[in-house]
This record gives sequence, C-alpha cells and structure tokens, in this order.
Amino acid sequence: MKKLFLLICGIVIANCASAQIMLSQPVASEELSEAVIDKVRDDNKQLCALISVNVTGLTLEQVLAMKLDTDNGSNIYIKNQPNDATNFRFYISPTATFVEVGVKGYEKTRLQLNRELKGGKLYAMKLHARPLEVEINITSSVYKAAEVYIDNNFIGNTPLTTTVKYGVPFDIRVSGDISETKKQVIITEESEKAFDFTNIIGSKDLVLNISHNAEVKVDEAIIGTAKGGEPFVVKNLVYGKHLIVVRALDFNDTQERPINVAEKSVNSLDIQLKHTKTVTIDANISGAQVAIDGKYLGDTKLTAQLTYGRHEMTMSNAGKSKTGTILVNERNSYFKWKLPKPSTRYHRGYTTQDIDLRPIGLELGYAQKQWVYKTEGEKLKTGFWGQGEKYLHGLQVGIRIEPHIGWWFYVHTGLYYEFYYSKSDEEYSDGYGVFGKFMEHSLYVPAHIEFKMPVSDNFYFFLNGGIGFDCGLAAAADLYDVGGDEPYYTEEDIYGNSEMGDLKRFNISGEFGGGFCVKRWKFGCTVSRGLLDMSLGEGYKVQQNKLTAYFSYMF
Repeated sequence: MKKLFLLICGIVIANCASAQIMLSQPVASEELSEAVIDKVRDDNKQLCALISVNVTGLTLEQVLAMKLDTDNGSNIYIKNQPNDATNFRFYISPTATFVEVGVKGYEKTRLQLNRELKGGKLYAMKLHARPLEVEINITSSVYKAAEVYIDNNFIGNTPLTTTVKYGVPFDIRVSGDISETKKQVIITEESEKAFDFTNIIGSKDLVLNISHNAEVKVDEAIIGTAKGGEPFVVKNLVYGKHLIVVRALDFNDTQERPINVAEKSVNSLDIQLKHTKTVTIDANISGAQVAIDGKYLGDTKLTAQLTYGRHEMTMSNAGKSKTGTILVNERNSYFKWKLPKPSTRYHRGYTTQDIDLRPIGLELGYAQKQWVYKTEGEKLKTGFWGQGEKYLHGLQVGIRIEPHIGWWFYVHTGLYYEFYYSKSDEEYSDGYGVFGKFMEHSLYVPAHIEFKMPVSDNFYFFLNGGIGFDCGLAAAADLYDVGGDEPYYTEEDIYGNSEMGDLKRFNISGEFGGGFCVKRWKFGCTVSRGLLDMSLGEGYKVQQNKLTAYFSYMF
C-alpha cells in the first residue's frame, strides 16, 4: 500500500509540473551516486546535487549559450562543458526550488524542482525548448494579390503579416498567375523581417469585341485571328503596358489600342474596324461645296475615303444647296449630283462656306468724332475746343469678329481701341498767347448684323448695321503759353467737368455702314449717330457722332 501511495503522489506531482519539464526520481542509489558524482560543494560548504537535463529542440551551440538562474541564494556550477546537445549537467545548491533556463530566441523555461534536493544525489529532468514567435511581412509590390504559402500551407494573399518561429527554418512560396518564387528563411535577431517578392507577375484575360474578321497582335506578336462579331479572348495578359493591334482581313484598316493592364483595369475592349473605300464626288457644276456627315470636304470634283454604309451629303453652290444620302459599298464609288445653275449675278464658285473660313481679322482705321450741341432752335457741331473745329481726328485699331449665323448673314462684333487728339488755335490777348491740347483713349464694341453679297470667288460687297458701344478710358486737356514747352494748367479727367464740356464717359450709337472685300482684304466705313444725351448739364443736349474708314485683313 505504501508503494502504491508513493506512486500516485509521484504522478500528481509530475502533472503539476511545467508542460516543458519533467523531474524524475533519482536514477541511482546513494551508494551509486557516491561512486559517480563528484563531491561539489557550494559557497556554504553544502554538498551540491547534480541535475542531468535531457534537451530537445536546441543545438549544441545554443546549449552552450544557455543562461541559468535560480533562487534562495543557490549556486550553479558547471564542471564540464557538454559535447552533446541532448544532455546537459550542472551542480546546484540543495536549497534551490527551481532553475530558469534562458536561450536566445526561445521562451524562458522554468525547471520546477518541487522538492528539497539532497546533496550528492543525481536528478534527471527533461527540457523541450519552445522558440519565440516573430511577426514577418510578406508583400509583392508588382502583383498585389499573390498567394502565400508557408511550408506548403496556404496562409493568405499579399500583402499580409504572419508569425513564424525564431530560429526554425521554413519555406516561403509566393505564387502569381504565371510565376512563382520560393525561398528558405531562418529568422534571427539580425535577419530581415519583411520580404517583397517583386518578380511575381499577375495577369488577366482581356476580351476583344472586334467588328470584323481580323488578325490580332499583342506587342508585335501575332496571337490569333478574331471572327467578326464574336468575343476574342487574350489569355493571361500580364500586368503592365501593352499595344493591341487589330488588322482587318477583308479590307484595308488597322486599329491600335494601347492598354495598361492592372488588377482593376477594364476586362474588355470594343474595336470597330472601318471598312473604307475611295469614292469620287462630282457635280454638273465645278466648284460646288461638299459636306459629308456635316463635315466640309472641299469643292467638286473631289475624292474622299469613306466607310462602307450610308452617309448624308450636302452640296452647295451660289446660295443653293441639296442634301441627300449616298450608299458606299462594293458597287458604288462614283457619285454625281445635278445642281441648279447660278444666275449671272453670282459666280458659281463662291458661297458662304468660303467666308466661314475667315471669321476673324485685324483692323486699322481712321476715325472722326464730333459733338452736336442742341438747344431750342439751335444746333452747333464742334470738336473739343470749338473755334470752328468741327471734329476730332483719331486712330482705331482692333480685332474684327464675324461669326456666320445663316445664309449670307453674319454677326459683326469685336473689340477696338481708339485714340483722339486735338490742338486748339492760338489765342492772344494783350500780347499774351495761349493754346490747348486734348487727348482721349477709349474702347469701342460694335454689335451689327452684316449681309454679304458675293460677286466672284475673291470679291464681295457687304452692308451692316446695328448699335455701337463707346466707353472713355481717359481724357485730359492741357493749356500752354505760346512758345512754352510745359503746360501751365492740366485737367487730367474731363469727364463730368463743367469747365471742360460736362461730358459723359459712356455712349451708345445707332450705326450703319458697308464696303467690299477683295480676297482677304476688307475695306469699309461706318457712320455712327449718338442715341444718348452726353451732357451732364441742363438746358441743352449733346449728341456724339462718329465716322470711321477702315481696312481689315481676315484670316
């Protein structure tokens, strides 16, 4: 019964010990230990016990580098260095209750002794070292979703973070759609903890929807022939930039499509091959203007490259036009229409489409400005100084704009700068003479409707009319002594000045004019009649009139 009781106690004590360590009963009798064990004593002259540790999971180098620690002021003595990684012996004071073993990269392990040791006795123990777990990062910067295997076990897709055991070799295998990389790794304190597999390449299938039978190339390599109207699949197109070239087999047309294949890029491309044919377009009158599908192509007789199928054609000449549908196919390549012959007043080769090509011009002109003072029963036309001066002389320069609005009607507008100058006569009083100078800077914007009457290919007359807007920017007057170089009096802003005519800055005029155009050179004149009272005073009204003569170069 006593032996059975001791056996049960031993089993209970063993189960309460650490999962990594087991302490056995002394393996030899006292007489045997005396014959085997050296008489090692601690600092307190106590006879030490001998601990024999059976080690698994460590190398000899790691065993030699183990750090041992204990309690109760006990001492640990290693008499002989081990030469076998599986067994390690050391002497310890009998007062110790545990021994803690530390190995670099492994969990610290406590060898719980669980009894009072007896000096001179041998005790057997087991140590199974457990490596620490270390986090590592695995990425594939080129292909973002590669599969990752650790020792052939799938653990996820890149990028990911996982844990491995310190000092234990393992295999990392990273797989893309068409490539794979494998490497063996041992994690230590000095080793890398992050791994980027840049050579992993991703790919995807690309579906081409091609309108006609065609040869398909990818990056200059022929990969197959597509049947028109049916999906053509480019298999395993690797991520990156590619050039898709599709060449029609039944007619002459080639389409190119650059594409950057990526995880989130398009999965299909629609490619419309254009079955084209050279056609000739003619009319009973040479020089008729031809537009196909709203695009002006030129004058008859002409050739054009058109796709097979129906097209809307408009043919115009001297204000007359005809619109219809032409069908381009294998049999039809020549189209000739009959147009009404123009009257003798118009040259058959000139229409508004030619004018449309020249809607902008640069303009330079001479301008005269005049103020008309009106009181009851009296009217006075004058320039700035009076004295018989009827008008100011000026220069006009600007941009002429003539957008086409339909038929032979156009809008005439633009933006112009005007400069006016006037010098008064010399006046004498008591032998003392004075004279004045006036300068004005202003902007002018016309808003006219213009009618153009073509006479030949390079010549037309025009009439226009509407309103014009004038805005004074700056106007100043200076008074000089006769023979003097510097003014003795200056008025820097005459607008609203009662001593200088009391005039407003802004004016609106009714305008009409006309002229002619030779090729790109346009010559004309405009007459303006003020619609606003320019005076700020009372008892009279002031009307501002203007006359300009100009030439423009249209382009």
